[in-house]
Amino acid sequence: MNKCNKPTEKPFSPYFGSGPCKKHPLWGWDALKSSALSRSHRSKVGLEKLQTLIGKTRDVLRIPDGYKIAIMPGGATGATESLMWCLLGERPLDAVIWDVFGGNWLKDLEEQLHLKNLNVYEQKNNAFDEFHKIDFRHDVLVVWNGSTTGMCPQDGHWIADDRKGLVLCDATSAAFAVPLPWDKFDAVSFSWQKALGSEGGHGMVVLSPRAIKRLETYEPSWPIPRVLRMAKGCVVNEGIFDGYTLNTPSMMCVEDMLDALQWAENIGGLSELCYRTEQNHKIVEHWVQSNDRFQFLVGQDRMRSRVTACLVPSDAAYHELSWGQQHDVIKKIAMILEAEGVAFDVKGHLRSKACIRVWCGPTIEQMDLEKLLPWIAWAYDESKAD
Repeated sequence: MNKCNKPTEKPFSPYFGSGPCKKHPLWGWDALKSSALSRSHRSKVGLEKLQTLIGKTRDVLRIPDGYKIAIMPGGATGATESLMWCLLGERPLDAVIWDVFGGNWLKDLEEQLHLKNLNVYEQKNNAFDEFHKIDFRHDVLVVWNGSTTGMCPQDGHWIADDRKGLVLCDATSAAFAVPLPWDKFDAVSFSWQKALGSEGGHGMVVLSPRAIKRLETYEPSWPIPRVLRMAKGCVVNEGIFDGYTLNTPSMMCVEDMLDALQWAENIGGLSELCYRTEQNHKIVEHWVQSNDRFQFLVGQDRMRSRVTACLVPSDAAYHELSWGQQHDVIKKIAMILEAEGVAFDVKGHLRSKACIRVWCGPTIEQMDLEKLLPWIAWAYDESKAD
């Protein structure tokens, strides 16, 4: 294996981190000049902006009529925990886990909600083959795009149309980047700082009519914190679905998200967002196939994320290293790339298998990805020379 020469061209933008993600290509500080700073979110202008944000989210994501949308505190974490705290407990639950965040939710289910009749289906050896075991008479919880492993189903064919339970989906790094099968979901959460590159701290929930009915007919046995509470005594808080948020949102962040949604609409909406993501993934896929330095962490194409490319060195010497030693190698690669000003924040999650994690979402430009990839191979060779 010949040593890679140092590339001469650098990406125009080094922002390839998986969250907060890169701003859209036309973003500038002027995007915030119309924000309702120093105004109440309950004022006419403040409420109108929140309602517009909800409406544009519905339009861009093609969320069906009859599904309700709310802005929630605490990013994807707050939004997902609101779904779990408010909806679960009536039926057994099947937890589908193929990344670190699915494991986080499992910890909540076991240690906070103390759910009984909990079935867990986890990925093994960077593959998932457990779909046939999932019982849709139960509620189901899944993180759609496993951003820490690069694992994501390509569609929702495995979810039963005649399900009796609810399907809860954490879609935080999938929304606005890949098509979401809304007819297969009953309760969805996501945040603003992922695929559209907006600011963190705010989440959103989308509830199907079946999920709303659960709120109206079932009250969990555990206490629900006020900032997560979508109903009380089976009375749904309708206001949150009309912009009356549970806590005070940042109107600056609201304006930033409105700008991101406007950019998405201007380039062609969801179809173009998903197309840009797919084309970015193809660039990485072609590079992996044509070089002998790196491979995808996930071997199954049908389960490989198009949004988060998790890459590991191909050579046998790397795979013989311990968990900690592999993380040390990846850390070195990421540090070299950052020192060169080529890529920031591409070291994989500390609690996942070691990998270089490259965001391929719609705000990433193809030319930047093409210029980045040779640097990864060169940085690996440099890491071995230390």
